[in-house]
Amino acid sequence: MSPKPPNDWSPSDNLYAVAVSETQRWTEAADLTAQRIRSGDPFQQQLDARLFLLALRQLLYAADLQQDTIELLAPNAQEALRAARADFDRAVPGLTDARNVLVHFADYARGAGREQKKLIRQGADLVAVARNFWPFGYDPRTGKINLGPYQIEVGSACIHAKQLCMAVWMAARAVDAYGVPEQER
Repeated sequence: MSPKPPNDWSPSDNLYAVAVSETQRWTEAADLTAQRIRSGDPFQQQLDARLFLLALRQLLYAADLQQDTIELLAPNAQEALRAARADFDRAVPGLTDARNVLVHFADYARGAGREQKKLIRQGADLVAVARNFWPFGYDPRTGKINLGPYQIEVGSACIHAKQLCMAVWMAARAVDAYGVPEQER
């Protein structure tokens, strides 16, 4: 059983700790779904591939929370976390757009998704654009999740998720080292 926080504990006073906790949980969720993707039957792979993309995007939300939080509490740690986030973005290109296709599937099925609208304004055919953003699947031969024009390499994403998680934790350690009293956070 987890220890009970004091009655006056609030997540708003401890955002850097919330970021660490959420980063760890979403990294673990991504790792678990990656394991199931690699070993599951085709039906299970398709379900877990969706959850994998969502878990990775949640990880980025937590890393962004940490970046915003340490701006005031440990400015010396900002660059390392920013670099880790940039490394993740380079290693997992298209994640946010792929997640948007999943979450806004109704718009993308209609050809009305944000990225699709750009193509249609440039003269692309609506039906073709909708078709091009629709295919989804995990390819066990390549280890990639394909969602329309986006490809996410599962193994690389897991490695970089763990590295980003560690960077978020190190930023929290910098806050602790900076010595900001809790009531001033």
